[in-house]
Amino acid sequence: MIDPADTSIPSWALGMGEPALYAAGAAYVFIGVGSAAAPILQTWRDDVADRSVESWVGEDVWSAGAVLVEALARARVGVRVAVAGPAGACLALRAAALNLGLEDDEFVAVTAGTGQLNVFCAHCRAATTATVDVGDTVVCSGCNRSLVVYQHVSRRSGQFLGYMDDAEVLVP
Repeated sequence: MIDPADTSIPSWALGMGEPALYAAGAAYVFIGVGSAAAPILQTWRDDVADRSVESWVGEDVWSAGAVLVEALARARVGVRVAVAGPAGACLALRAAALNLGLEDDEFVAVTAGTGQLNVFCAHCRAATTATVDVGDTVVCSGCNRSLVVYQHVSRRSGQFLGYMDDAEVLVP
């Protein structure tokens, strides 16, 4: 098990604890990716039934990202964003929200279901999407190197760092 103190992966992305929804928001945007997210969004809607809520559930993280961008374009001070879905989808949506100016305390994520992670190649800068875990290897879609999925996540892109698996092997 990865110790969150030794990594940039948020503890929620490791499935460690469920962050609480900030109940004092003026309005909410709830986004779910995958069928496992639907019951979580329903619980959140019930928790803040007296406030303005935009809610969306779908299967595609790219569509979810577009919905998030549109919702935040309309948002006013006091909005809170909560997402649920596979870790890779939540990390991508978190990156989009932070890039649009949302602060960490305005965002909550809960992992639900399984899915793919985005791995950034440190060698050619390509992003590879694959169903992998931290410590696994994946073949880079850009340069065909075998990459180790490292325990570092970019806040800006939501991607895990990947580096050549034999990068430390001495070449004679």
